[in-house]
Amino acid sequence: LKLICVGGARRRAGARRSQMRLPEALVVRAYWAKVGAGAGQYAIAAVGCAVALNELRRWLKQVRQARKDRVHEAGLKLVREQLPSVSLVEGLSTAVEDARAVAERLAASVDKLVEILDAAGCGLQEAFNDACMEDQSEEDARFVEDFLSGWREVGIATAAYRSRLVEASIELRDATRFLEEERRSCVREAEELNTAIAQAELVAKKRSKPRGPFSRLTRGKRPTEEEDRAFQEQLDVQREMTNAGLQRIAARLEELRAQAAKTTMRSVDLMRRPARHVGEKLLNLRAEGTIGPRTKTPTGDFITRMLSTITTADGRKKLREAEEAEEAERAASAPVQAQVQMTSPPAEQTKDGDWVIRGVYKHQVLKAGLRLLDESWPTADLFEFPQSGVQGAKGLMKEQLFHALLSGSIRLQSIPANDVAAAQRDLQKLSLRQLLRLRVLHIDFTPSGCGSDTVTSVGNTQEAFMTMLDGRLFRLLGQRAGGGNLAGLEDDLHRLGVEAVLFVAASTSVTSSRPWCWWLTEDRHIFFDPARFESHAQFPSDEGGVHEVVDYSKRDKHEPTGRLVWFHWRGLSVGREGG
Repeated sequence: LKLICVGGARRRAGARRSQMRLPEALVVRAYWAKVGAGAGQYAIAAVGCAVALNELRRWLKQVRQARKDRVHEAGLKLVREQLPSVSLVEGLSTAVEDARAVAERLAASVDKLVEILDAAGCGLQEAFNDACMEDQSEEDARFVEDFLSGWREVGIATAAYRSRLVEASIELRDATRFLEEERRSCVREAEELNTAIAQAELVAKKRSKPRGPFSRLTRGKRPTEEEDRAFQEQLDVQREMTNAGLQRIAARLEELRAQAAKTTMRSVDLMRRPARHVGEKLLNLRAEGTIGPRTKTPTGDFITRMLSTITTADGRKKLREAEEAEEAERAASAPVQAQVQMTSPPAEQTKDGDWVIRGVYKHQVLKAGLRLLDESWPTADLFEFPQSGVQGAKGLMKEQLFHALLSGSIRLQSIPANDVAAAQRDLQKLSLRQLLRLRVLHIDFTPSGCGSDTVTSVGNTQEAFMTMLDGRLFRLLGQRAGGGNLAGLEDDLHRLGVEAVLFVAASTSVTSSRPWCWWLTEDRHIFFDPARFESHAQFPSDEGGVHEVVDYSKRDKHEPTGRLVWFHWRGLSVGREGG
């Protein structure tokens, strides 16, 4: 094989050469063996190169990622220096996560408690299932049966408590899942804002670096002053938008943190209440499970005295007097809280000179506006009702009832349902002034027919009466406020009446007495004067301008009925028409 590998260069002459000649098959096989050995070496080398290239590619990827992380951290450091809201969002996110972890730990502990109570409840019921409460002649047998039946009742109460814990655990896990989804959404949105502003800050830092003699080759053409100024203005706008977005996210995270704490405390309270039933069953075992002569408990003594008292007339009279005295003492010792009525919604002054009204519900602002109108409008014709036969008009069926309501001598809650139903058709004949006074006297109910928002509730008939009253009142208010400028908007008079009352309430929170730009539709507006409660189509140039409002009101998502709306108006002053 060695001779073949070197090509057979050492051939010998004569017989020795013929003696050294190998078979042809062996020569071919040895040749291909050499070729295979070389190909194997090349393959091993190629595999080694591929492994080395993969390692190099992985190392370069790690280097790029590390460089990107360093750049991102540098950008976030600049953002934290410029915007304190970043740290606030991070802290609130951690607080929400901690609150969610507490809720998760409570849910896990409740699951363990459910397993324990399941075994205990089922075991007690199975162990003492044959215990009965039949009358026993012997004292000891009766006490034994009482004792065993008491433990069976403990098992039943434990099983019921276990079912309640399962429901509470499911509700708690659903709440924690919702909190985690909301937190991740807020964190993801904050990261997007931080990444965008961090890139902008890095670009600004790069543009502010001093330029050397070769900067044109590496950093391109130097920007002009106009370009630098425009870039700085754009960066400032982006900072303000990012700060506003982060503050909004921080407010949402604060709500989530409070909601998580409230959910946890509420769940503990709901789990604790049914446990009292189990405790009462155990207390019954302690009170009645002692063997020996049966003694009267304090509760039995109280019941015995109560029965002996109510069996006689004098005893019942003394009992009533004692209850009345106790009730009077409790009423005298209870603190009296005066109901404070809002006269004007709270307003805040912004840095730009604009104003914002928020922090109250829409129905509260409506109530304030209705009170202001009732106080400012005259009452000379308040008790003048339409009479039968005068210009073909028909009188009121319940004139005396409306007279008593308008004078305040009676309230709607004290009127029988039949009389209230009969008086509904008379609402169409009352004047705007009478409807307004009637509504203000029953201001405890949410304006615009949303039912009662206080503890002073009424029945369905009275609520239907108030709904009809609101419908006619706000339609007449819208018609009077718009005057002759509401052509084609007859179907929107109720909405326009509500908006006019809101303008009246908001005008008390703004120092300037300018009219208001009232957008009836998206492309149609008039100018409303709350003091005169009238509108004009022409721009009031002699008043120094008008107020214009952007409505950000939204429903309260934490209120189950969906009727409560947070009032949020942002206003600005416009000095000229078209401005």
